[in-house]
Amino acid sequence: MQFAKVLKLTFLAILILVASAFYLLNQPNPQSIGRASESSIATQSKNEAISQATLKSTQNQKNRAHAIRTASTPPAPHDLLSNPPLLLQKLLPTQLISQDTRPVSDEAVWRRSLVETASNLGKILFIEEIEGENTTGYYAYSAERLVIAARDIQSGVSEDSIAKLGLYKPYAFSEFYFLDINADTPADIDQWYNRTKAILIGEAVVELDGIQVNSAMPTDPRYGSQWHHGIISSEAAWNITQGTTSILVGVLDSGINAFLPEFAGRLVGGYDFVNNDFDPADDDGHGTWVTAVIAANANNGVHGTGVDWNCRIMPLKIFNEEGVGFVTDVAAATDFGTVSGVRVLNYSGGGPGYSFTMESAVNRAIANGVVFVTSTGNDNSLVEYPGRLTQTIAVGATNINDFVTFFSNFGTQIDLVAPGEDIVTTNQTGGISTVSGTSFSTPLVAATAALMLSINPNLNQTSIESMLRQSADDQVGGSLDTPGFDIYYGHGRLNVDRAVRMALDSFLTNTASVYRFFNTSNGAHFFTANAAERENVLNDPGLSSVWVEEGVPFRVLAGNDFGSSPVYRFFNTVNGIHFYTISIGERDFLLDNLADTYVLEGVGFFAQPTNVPGTIPVYRFFNTVVGNHFLTVVEAERDNIIQNLSHIYNFEGVAFFAYPLSSN
Repeated sequence: MQFAKVLKLTFLAILILVASAFYLLNQPNPQSIGRASESSIATQSKNEAISQATLKSTQNQKNRAHAIRTASTPPAPHDLLSNPPLLLQKLLPTQLISQDTRPVSDEAVWRRSLVETASNLGKILFIEEIEGENTTGYYAYSAERLVIAARDIQSGVSEDSIAKLGLYKPYAFSEFYFLDINADTPADIDQWYNRTKAILIGEAVVELDGIQVNSAMPTDPRYGSQWHHGIISSEAAWNITQGTTSILVGVLDSGINAFLPEFAGRLVGGYDFVNNDFDPADDDGHGTWVTAVIAANANNGVHGTGVDWNCRIMPLKIFNEEGVGFVTDVAAATDFGTVSGVRVLNYSGGGPGYSFTMESAVNRAIANGVVFVTSTGNDNSLVEYPGRLTQTIAVGATNINDFVTFFSNFGTQIDLVAPGEDIVTTNQTGGISTVSGTSFSTPLVAATAALMLSINPNLNQTSIESMLRQSADDQVGGSLDTPGFDIYYGHGRLNVDRAVRMALDSFLTNTASVYRFFNTSNGAHFFTANAAERENVLNDPGLSSVWVEEGVPFRVLAGNDFGSSPVYRFFNTVNGIHFYTISIGERDFLLDNLADTYVLEGVGFFAQPTNVPGTIPVYRFFNTVVGNHFLTVVEAERDNIIQNLSHIYNFEGVAFFAYPLSSN
């Protein structure tokens, strides 16, 4: 081992000497700074093989075989992950733990696989229904918990059963329980299920927790080749936010091809600091690659998608056609972006030398609310500048196996890593390129910062850097990825979903709870975000004997911020019931025509009129018997009323948008 290490170091030393000599002979200016990007590893369309292999999935799963396999001849175990179906592709990387077969009829068997995922789903039970030689269906369930729902919602699950089994409620406002289980084989899950069902027979329904595929998956034809989205949990984050046009991202690079459909409707006028004009066209290609990783349009039928689907992009050209630029251009472009309202700056570049000019520009940007994200470099040495500055967010690169790449720079200044090898992205001619380098791990982090700001615009460099570090996946890449911080992985590999959820949680601390009360005498509901009013209802004997608190269904903004609108509260003097509306037209109609009956009490709280990032819809029903309105954010509650109580409740649609109790 020692000899091999010496041999490797000797080889690296020779390689560095040759590279240094080449660099010095070809350096256009001793003060220029080169991009720390594509590591000559970028290979044009490398290619269709990745796309075709990844997109193979369940295309034949509905074909039934004429030759029937009997239960006595089950299919042989196989490597499920060698060609995973789409559901498992969304959860990559995964590891097969155990596999068995189970007959379900004379014609079909279940091949059951216990799979460990790197996502927040943990272990899952993946079931393939097989007839003959064909797979006719897929199912997926959590292998870490059972769901227990009371048969009679009024009586619920008994306290004795809850204590005996160790059940717990994941949400206070939902009427079901979780039972954590520990399974190493599919048969273990059977035992947990059967034992729990026997204990709760007649009292509750025991179920496996099914997994549904979310609807945020882009339809772009090359999306299946963009393996990095699965590893960094982009799709889960897109269920919370897909970005917003209010966030402007500046890309310090070689410019952009502004005429590509991947950037249609997204660009803001930038500047070319190489040629000193307002046309930052990309004559190198690097800038277009990077920008597409950040923000390629989703669901437009062209190639793949970026991490942020809605942010605006400002191209700031600081690299020439050879991919070289001056430090002063970097500094000037940083200042230009800062005064232009950029919230995130992506700089996929760097060099070995410190520059006060550049650091000053970086400091000015950060002081003005800009998040500065940069690459570590690509020569397997120490982090380059400006990544070596402690105030920047410095990003290294990993591969599809979560191992740090051979080219990624390292050191005490690295903050985190992200996928940066064989990244499929759009090139400046409108085609597809497969590229590698810390240049392409950096925009994944920059785009994540943009998503975080779309939810909580009050975040800054310090808070976002802290959240990115805390939310990163630690110990994913072998022996070099030691617990906590290390010089190769920093604080871990990027997890977009957790970072976005942390941003949402930070925002929710500035929101107010809306309390829901039920009137036992007339069946009306009352909502208030006023803590003092809530306490009055709870403590007044005359009110508490009638009004029963049902908890907090959602949260709202404490004030009129971030594009919110007031929700007006009226009191009906005839039946003593309250009415809530965000509609000015509805408010004015009541004031102009029904002022004798409806008295405006003012603004009950503030909510969002549209579905901005992080919000959930609040559904409104009109009770035709009582004459009041009912609000809910729970889709199951909404569906139950529509299906079973439509003779009493008229569904009026979405009243406004509020915030969930937490990001989970």
